[in-house]
Amino acid sequence: MDSYSRTARLYPALLALLPGTVGIVVFFDLAAWVRTVVLVVVAAGLHVAVMVKVSDVGRARQDRVWARLGGNPTALRMRWATSTDDARLAEEHRRVQVMSGIELPTRGSEQADPAAAIRTYERAVRRLREKTRDVDKYPRVRAELIAYGFARNVFGLRRAGIAFAALIGMASAVTGLLGYVGFLQVDAWRPIVVSLFAVAWIGVWLFTFTGDYARRASDKYAAALLDAADLPDRSA
Repeated sequence: MDSYSRTARLYPALLALLPGTVGIVVFFDLAAWVRTVVLVVVAAGLHVAVMVKVSDVGRARQDRVWARLGGNPTALRMRWATSTDDARLAEEHRRVQVMSGIELPTRGSEQADPAAAIRTYERAVRRLREKTRDVDKYPRVRAELIAYGFARNVFGLRRAGIAFAALIGMASAVTGLLGYVGFLQVDAWRPIVVSLFAVAWIGVWLFTFTGDYARRASDKYAAALLDAADLPDRSA
């Protein structure tokens, strides 16, 4: 498993299933080695199953966000219409054109056909991604791509993560109630710990893995990709 798959796919799966993993550790009063085997087998299977879907879910959420924005955020950064520093943007366009081999719209052509301009910017961005895949030459691009992949995918799993944590929390609370009235033999601290963790984890999903979190990662990746555009010898 490469670094991208591990960070951008496996880690979001681990986070989504974490309340269940905590529940297994707390509730199953087994010998240490047995508990380890159970955890590895059960958790690994679930994590792999979730990991398979992580990219699809993250990409679907990304596509919806991009549709609302009007295009790829990296391409949108290249528009003349939103420029606050024309000299800087002109230099950026020059470097992107050199590296991508794609002629970018002038201010006039962008104003005449904004949709066509965005399509051109997106083609240039795709070309930049292809030309910056060398990790040794462009370590910053790779690092920000991995960070963005994680942020995008964990944001894509946000609703599922909240729902799963709520389910674990409610199941734990019910288990504690049944133990309290004598239907189950369970130490009172176990359901309390799991329920509190589930509530806290819902808070993490709500206040940490937000749209702003994914957007900041997207902005950093866009900046790294555009900054990588340089003279021909850099991309040779």
